[in-house]
Amino acid sequence: MGKNSSTLISDEWTGCYKRGWGKELVPEAFTHPAKVFFSLAEHIYAHLAEEGWIAEDDTVIDPFGGIGGCAYHALRHGLNFIGVELEPKFVDLAAQNIALWNSRYAGRFRRWGTAQVVQGDSRRLLDVVREAGCCVSSPPYGNATKNLDD
Repeated sequence: MGKNSSTLISDEWTGCYKRGWGKELVPEAFTHPAKVFFSLAEHIYAHLAEEGWIAEDDTVIDPFGGIGGCAYHALRHGLNFIGVELEPKFVDLAAQNIALWNSRYAGRFRRWGTAQVVQGDSRRLLDVVREAGCCVSSPPYGNATKNLDD
């Protein structure tokens, strides 16, 4: 989409809820009320790669970092992931999940990124994170739309 374009590109995805997290999360992480679904996050990152919107070593930010669900797929794509999460207990669970994934998978794939979830308020995102090339999220307002002509 061009800088001054008012055309909204829309893709329709299906089958994004086929696979759950299984044993890829520490048990306590399942208490988070709004985890991104494994297959949805997987599809988002595959789409980003197919479109050429991400490249190995890029930094990706998730303003709703939660328990770090999107971090798993960023790691697999060789990206540097920074999640922002308001609740300290979920920041801790994200760190545990990232440590779990690093212990299981780092060095087993051709590329493996870095990930961290920091405590902060995403309403003041630039106060928390200064540099990112891509923003990926599963926001709580996913069905909201905005007319680009407004």
